[in-house]
Amino acid sequence: MDQATQHIKKKINWAYLTITAVAHSIRYDNSLRSRTTRSSPLILFHIWQACVLPFATQNLRYLCTPTQLQTIQTALTNSLQRILRSYTIAEILLLEFGVPHLRLQQACQLISLHYKYTISHTHLVAAHLYRIYRQSLLSNRDHHLHQSTETRTADAHTLFSLKSIYINPHTTPQVAQAKPRNRNKPFANFLKAFAITVWHKDIHRNHPASQDNLPSTCRTKTYFKIMHHSLKTNLPPLPLHYAPLSPQHHEPLQDLRTKPWSYPNARLAMNWST
Repeated sequence: MDQATQHIKKKINWAYLTITAVAHSIRYDNSLRSRTTRSSPLILFHIWQACVLPFATQNLRYLCTPTQLQTIQTALTNSLQRILRSYTIAEILLLEFGVPHLRLQQACQLISLHYKYTISHTHLVAAHLYRIYRQSLLSNRDHHLHQSTETRTADAHTLFSLKSIYINPHTTPQVAQAKPRNRNKPFANFLKAFAITVWHKDIHRNHPASQDNLPSTCRTKTYFKIMHHSLKTNLPPLPLHYAPLSPQHHEPLQDLRTKPWSYPNARLAMNWST
């Protein structure tokens, strides 16, 4: 899988070069009046979201080790920083734009694969083999590899507190409303809420609220100290262009990022380099 990881990394870098060329064309092939708006960080982010992010997320369920996952995560974050020309803390940048960590997206894919093999597509040969391995795993987990798909799927259900769905596969009421052949997408949307909850808990566990009034010693602590009560602001499913920056700043992020000349303090705070 190391070769596959390096291939995914190369595809991310190739997509970054494509976006660089498109961003240069958008910035310099338009009139001066519309140049700043069309080359705003929000538009560049949408291009990055469509061209780079799919290469990093389409085959996450095949990555076995945390090292492989971290390699892809680093390449993905570096491409976003270079596209936006904002070399701030990676965790802060991903949080502002609502891009979940690949670990959570991998868990969503593994749980969706479990739903596909046990509920929606049980006629497949791969589904039959998966059910055999899963029953063996439930009976004796010590004899299974930690990096196997079945083991990682069980860990993903534990991470999202969905152990009951893993032990006793069933369709949730939110998904049962859709037609049987179209339930995979509603189930994927159903998992997003659990991914956001886990992401939010991880942030609060890694950056607990500070009760003192002393100045913070680093930029990361300062950011989470200020934004502690509004960390869910930019997390999906809340649309990015409707999300306020914080309770003290009620302007949408779209206005702050497409009209930086009107908000000089906000532009300095977000560290967009020109």
